[in-house]
Amino acid sequence: MLQPTETDKAYIAGIIDGEGCIGLNEHRRLGARCHTPSVVASVQVVMTDAEAVNFIAERYKGRVRHSAGRDITRKAYFTFNASDRREVEVLVKDIYPYLKIKVRQADVLLDYLTSPKLRGGRGHDVSDEVMFLRRVLVADMHALNQRGGVTLS
Repeated sequence: MLQPTETDKAYIAGIIDGEGCIGLNEHRRLGARCHTPSVVASVQVVMTDAEAVNFIAERYKGRVRHSAGRDITRKAYFTFNASDRREVEVLVKDIYPYLKIKVRQADVLLDYLTSPKLRGGRGHDVSDEVMFLRRVLVADMHALNQRGGVTLS
């Protein structure tokens, strides 16, 4: 894994601003021993340019997948996805000073990742208050990621 330079961080921030998604999603595992859904933070980039996606993957941990186009009129595309909490936090903190478009998404994600109260216990139920706060952040993130630029109050 290459150590990203400041120029690399700025370039990756530009890619994520234009082609990426900074997200928080609620997941409920079937058969899990706790009843509280988990919240997963992620950074994803989907592009038809493998070189750009691989550039990110060479500097930050995440999965790269190749997908064929849906039919002969669609190009194949490549996806970089980081969803490990620590890796997402490192990536977003590194690119944060260079983000222009997705700053508010990064703020919501970092609010979640840097709050021990909101992260809660792994594999354990959390209080109704913590679950409510998590759901507010997830809803804020979904509103920010809607097409058309929804503004939060």
